[in-house]
Order: sequence, then C-alpha cells, then structure tokens
Amino acid sequence: MPVPQLTIHRHDRHNRALITLSGEIDLESAPLVRAALARCLSDGIRIVDVDLTPVTFCDCSGLNSFLYATQKTTEAGGILQLHHPPPTLERILDLTGCGLLLLGAPVGQLSSPPGDVPAPAVQPPPRRSAPLVAAGSGDARWRPSRSRKQQHGPREGELSTMEAVRLRRVNHWLAQGLGGELAELYVDSREMSAAEAHRSRSRHDFLNRLTGDIRRPGFAMVIAETDHVVGCAFGFPVRSDGFWWLGFDGALPHSIEQLTASGGVFAITSILVQPHPQDQVVGRRLQERLLSDHQVSLGATLADPDDHPTLVSLRSWGWLDVGEIWGPMSAALLRVLVLPLGEGTVARLEGLAHDAQTRWPE
Repeated sequence: MPVPQLTIHRHDRHNRALITLSGEIDLESAPLVRAALARCLSDGIRIVDVDLTPVTFCDCSGLNSFLYATQKTTEAGGILQLHHPPPTLERILDLTGCGLLLLGAPVGQLSSPPGDVPAPAVQPPPRRSAPLVAAGSGDARWRPSRSRKQQHGPREGELSTMEAVRLRRVNHWLAQGLGGELAELYVDSREMSAAEAHRSRSRHDFLNRLTGDIRRPGFAMVIAETDHVVGCAFGFPVRSDGFWWLGFDGALPHSIEQLTASGGVFAITSILVQPHPQDQVVGRRLQERLLSDHQVSLGATLADPDDHPTLVSLRSWGWLDVGEIWGPMSAALLRVLVLPLGEGTVARLEGLAHDAQTRWPE
C-alpha cells in the first residue's frame, strides 16, 4: 500500500493550534487529516487554524474531513478555520457553498486584488544564473556559489550593477510566469549540475512554495533586471489577527503585537540575487522597494539559526533578532528578524534590539 503523500505539522500556543498540511489530500491521506484535527480537541485545543499553503491537491475526501472536524469543534465550543486553500479546494468550496463555513468568507472574496490582469507566461531565458541569497518559504538564506575573491568588478566599458539594474514590481500572474527562472536561481544556490537540478526535489519544492505564497492575499514581488532577471524579493502582508506569529517561542513583544494589529507588518519570504561584487547593494534595494511600496512600519522574515552568512547579511541591512519561532513546515526553531522603518518604529523596538544582542551576540 503506497504511503500517503501528506505531511502534518502542529504547533500549540495556549488553547490554540496551528496545523500546517503539506502535500496531497485525497482518499488515502484524508484519514490522517481527520485524526490530527480530532487530536486537537482531545488535547483541549478550542481554536484550530489550518494552513493549506503547501497543499498541492485536495479533493472531496479532504472537504469531508474538514466539515466533520468543523462540526465536532463547534459542538465542543471551539472554532476551526482554513487558510490559503489550493485552487482545487477553492473550486469545491465555491460549488458546495461551504466557503463561509470553513474560511470565514465566501470564496469570491478570496480572489485576486482588482487590477491584476492575467498576462502571458514569461519564458525564462536559456542562460543560467546563481543567486547570492536564496530563501525558502518564510525564511532567508545566503548561499554564495563562489568566494568573494573569485568575484571581479565590471570590465572596462561595462556598466556597474547599480547603473544597469532596474527594479520593477510584478503582479502575481507575471510572478507565476517567472517561476522557472526563479527556480533556476534557487537550484543554482545548491551548486547542482543541470541534470541534477531537474531531477532534484528542491526545485519542485521551491516552485510549490512559490505557488503557495502567490495565493496569499496581498502577495507582492519586486524583480531586479538588466537584459534578464538578476534578482527578486517577494512576500505578503502579515494579517492583523496575528496568524503569522503562531508558534513564536515565548511571549510576542507587545510593540510587535500592536504593529501587527494595525496592519503595519510585511513578511519578506524570499530574496534572490545573482552573484556580483555589488549583489549586497541590489539585495538591499530590493527589500527597501518591496517594503516602501506597501508603506509598512515593520518588515519580518525568518532564518535558519545555523545559517550564519544569512544572519550576518540581514543584520548588515538593519534587521534585528527578536526571538525564535517554530517553522510552519518543520519541527525546527527558526530565527525571527524584523526591520523597523521610520524613527518612531525604531524607537519602539530599541529595547528589543538590546535584548537580542544579549541573547544572540554576533
């Protein structure tokens, strides 16, 4: 009997649980979903959030499991809500009219923001590239493919990166079209051969995570380009209900809670930059443009605590360590970093910066 292609992660905080499902939900894996949700109730959990961002497929078997769990949770005086359903489940919810019950809003209200017009898919150029910074979903990782000593400045007559690179914001339709090119950047950061890259699951996983992020409300991407894409940064607004912070280890600082409640936080999921002597400058420009376009007070991102090059890079750009959080798709703790924007926000987080230096000295 084949093993169901579904992974389930759970993180509890008081009487609330975050369940992250990853993979396919069908007749074989649906019982695992039902059992995981039932276990929450038996453990005294009364608020259950189900994150479906990494789910690639869900049929009626999954819907039945969610409806059953919702009924049992309601009978116990609790609340169960789905977040970021895949397109297959959205269609089923729309046809059955269950969107309001499971999502808290009709499916139609989850559609793309006005003004995003479908555009033809953009074919990636035949060249290969390698990123300085490659990030998985919700974190940032620096993976240089060669040492700084091997990187040379522009030859005589060439434009510098700062002079040649243009920044451009793209909507979610264009972002989908760029998926292949961005996957090339991500895979090259692992220093794989071309044959290994297309056999590797890391490329497939990156594209799945990108697809999941594109489905998030408010998704935004900024690309850096010359005659081809040389970098990008993307992310989404952090919801005011604090869902993104579930799994934070300890008490979330009050100042961050307030900024989140006011809708002033934007999560940067990924930054990818092609290696160049000025790649750090390009990376910083990308993050600044992405955050300034949304006029937020605080940027947020996650990083592997063992990935020291990334932490050093982010700190040099002004990011502050504020704590740790359980990864949404793993049992590992990730480092939480924030970037205050504006003098008022910097002042509010001044104490956090001092505490971070004490806990995690550079």
